[in-house]
Amino acid sequence: MQRLASAASRTSRVVAARNGALMRTSRVQSRAYSGRGPSNSLEAAYHVIAKRNPTYITFILFGAIVLETMYGGVTNSIWSAANNGVRLYV
Repeated sequence: MQRLASAASRTSRVVAARNGALMRTSRVQSRAYSGRGPSNSLEAAYHVIAKRNPTYITFILFGAIVLETMYGGVTNSIWSAANNGVRLYV
């Protein structure tokens, strides 16, 4: 019976040590996220955009549509300015 109590005590100490380690890790991570510095905006962007897969895929799709629209408008403007007064079609 004493062995069983000793094993249970040892197991509870191991679990408590693991929980304490996890708590220390989470505090360190939360301090790193809330800290100031150049990586703060990148971490914030990760937590908002890339942390969940559906959000990341939606961001990529809408970003591609917006960038394609902007790129098409700019290239059409450049083409029109370069070919102003040129008769391209007969």
